[in-house]
Amino acid sequence: MIWSILLFIKFLFPGNLYLNDVPVVFTDTISVRTIDRAADQQGYYLYLPERAASSYSVVLFVHGYGCINPMIYGAWIRHLVSQGNVVIYPRYQESIWTPSPRMFALNVAHAFSNAIELMDSLHVPYRLDQLAYVGHSYGGTTVAYLGVYHDSLDMPAPRVIMACQPGTGPFDALKLESYAGIDPAIKLLVLVGKDDKTVGDALGRQIFSTAQVPYKRFVEHLASEDELFTASHYEPEGLDMAFDNGDRNVSAKRALRLAKLDAVDTLYWDLFDHTFQTDSLSPVWELDSVSNPFPIEVK
Repeated sequence: MIWSILLFIKFLFPGNLYLNDVPVVFTDTISVRTIDRAADQQGYYLYLPERAASSYSVVLFVHGYGCINPMIYGAWIRHLVSQGNVVIYPRYQESIWTPSPRMFALNVAHAFSNAIELMDSLHVPYRLDQLAYVGHSYGGTTVAYLGVYHDSLDMPAPRVIMACQPGTGPFDALKLESYAGIDPAIKLLVLVGKDDKTVGDALGRQIFSTAQVPYKRFVEHLASEDELFTASHYEPEGLDMAFDNGDRNVSAKRALRLAKLDAVDTLYWDLFDHTFQTDSLSPVWELDSVSNPFPIEVK
């Protein structure tokens, strides 16, 4: 097993991990209130809009393997908060090595419940009828699993599940043969990259093909011919150093060197926003109103 983990880490974090960190920084004027309760594997970060509102939608954002530093997805988190969402970012891992992936969904569920209890105590006006599960990599695998088993883990059903580059590497934990158990009322969005050499697209295709939901889309994007836009495993990552918790494990080191913000990020954000904010399949599902500077295939 130890060699499987080492091999998985090699695929996750290619190249020299000890090059000087060169951060890609994204900033804007949106103020985010941060609550840090991420001391252990059942902990979480809670991000809330500073501006008052009558109610907030809730986004459960489940990171990829080892990405316990939220700066890795900070740009997307800030964007989500700017749209009036509360973002719950479960830690769910103690480290790269622990716990077993079998515990990931349970830890996410505990973190979610703890965050809800805290918001109740703070009288945050959230709405669980406006809930989304968003995940990348092993997080994408986890949110798809939760789409089937959320009830048994005492979690509410989401309106939307967005699984980006879902996969498990050498592990099998949380990977299902069928996702037919996802409630038909849930809208499902699965995204993969054509050049994903880390987990490929097999699980993404399996999630999409076996989920018996009427509102679902499978999006595969390709690299642009001029290579300005890539289609790798790490497209959802985009740094915002305001979310940096100081952790410098191999995931953070890789992101500091390689994460970038470009039109691919904007596409991911817009796809989620339109899916979450509409009640039915609108034209944007067909990408009629989304500007795409690179090839994309939609099913």
